Amino acid sequence: MRSGERGSESFGALLRFYRERAGITQETLGTHVQYSKSQVAMVERGERPPKGKLVEIADAVLGAQGALMLLAEKEFQKGGLQLWTEDFLEHEKAALSIHS
Repeated sequence: MRSGERGSESFGALLRFYRERAGITQETLGTHVQYSKSQVAMVERGERPPKGKLVEIADAVLGAQGALMLLAEKEFQKGGLQLWTEDFLEHEKAALSIHS
């Protein structure tokens, strides 16, 4: 599996470290980033990549001072594209046509 297709164990471990250091549960972090407790756990285990604004919000909520954002930028770029494009690309795959 190529880099970026799955989650990253490194990112997940760092996310868990900052979450535990902040004294926040997976459920509470999930509420902030609009994920379920199960989805947060899957990201922490490296079973799925972070989507949406998880990285940006988690970095701020957990006081990671940019560490999560920096690692995510390196780990999860898709062919040079930034994380924020992921949701757009999913919609684009399902579209019958594109109008700009």
